[in-house]
Amino acid sequence: MVENHMLRFKELGRKHGLELSVEPYDLNPCSDLTLGGVADVPMCEFWSRGFGFSTEFSCFEATSIAHTMGRPIVGAEAFTAAPGEDWRQHPGSMKAQGDWALCAGINRFVFHRYQAQPWLDRFPGMTMGPYGVHWERTQTWWGMADAYHLYLSRCQHMLRRGLFVADILYLSPEGAPNVFRPPSSALQSQLPDRRGYNFDGCAPEALIGRASVKDGRIVFSDGMSYRLLVLPRFDTMTPRLLEKISSLVNDGAAVVGAPPRKSPSLVDYPNCDEEVRQLAAGLWGEKDPVPRRTVGRGVVLLDAAASQPAGENPLAEALWIWFPEGNPIVAAPPEKRHFH
Repeated sequence: MVENHMLRFKELGRKHGLELSVEPYDLNPCSDLTLGGVADVPMCEFWSRGFGFSTEFSCFEATSIAHTMGRPIVGAEAFTAAPGEDWRQHPGSMKAQGDWALCAGINRFVFHRYQAQPWLDRFPGMTMGPYGVHWERTQTWWGMADAYHLYLSRCQHMLRRGLFVADILYLSPEGAPNVFRPPSSALQSQLPDRRGYNFDGCAPEALIGRASVKDGRIVFSDGMSYRLLVLPRFDTMTPRLLEKISSLVNDGAAVVGAPPRKSPSLVDYPNCDEEVRQLAAGLWGEKDPVPRRTVGRGVVLLDAAASQPAGENPLAEALWIWFPEGNPIVAAPPEKRHFH
């Protein structure tokens, strides 16, 4: 997907002086952060509050990609709206959500949508069917929107300067498909906002290829830095990735997580699993992991919740569950409708 699709499109575009922009979220068969990392301009989408879906997680994905891959511009398909918006939105009703997006790290609004209007005397004019916020010159308030446009332009320009400031780097798991969703402990309120500290997600490839340690902080090639690396709650990790984490810790990084037990890959099996166990022992210790362990110039903090053995499967009592799209109770045949 990455090599034969996205990178191929990027290569073809380069021949014609074009850059690649990607919204990597939604039914992506590979990792969102990995796929989006190919883009020159990573993008996301947020819908108008009350008129559509909750896709704010894609904003955290796109900003994370930009920060860890050194991309100065983060675009958003902004204020998408489902049927029912019906020309109700205006700059006053949209400003608070727009400010949220700016604070989240987005610095290029691509309004969904501005419809071409071929006539000069027809109002409200053409639409894109029932979809999208109606952001065009045929709006009754259009002549009064200059101040809002200037405000957005200035904010976006300023936010493309300098570096994002963040404390925590969440490493996403290896494998596919994979969506980066910040843990609930890092967010607050219905419109998800960072809870007193900033963070980014990071693809394994970005950590391996672009991260180092300086003055106790994990630093990326373009200057972004983080105080703490949080590992995914998975019991698998490839030797290559775990070796990189071990190197960062020895150089002075602080890491939170539980020891992986094996590799997710069969490459060089069973040696790969043994290598993972040895690397994990070097970070967390040979015996039961302790809450805090100094390794080299860095420190490893145990994620106690992730280190607990898995509980009983909550579906163990389910005799049979299968259903196509629709009602599962109707789809299950008689005498097979057992749920626990």
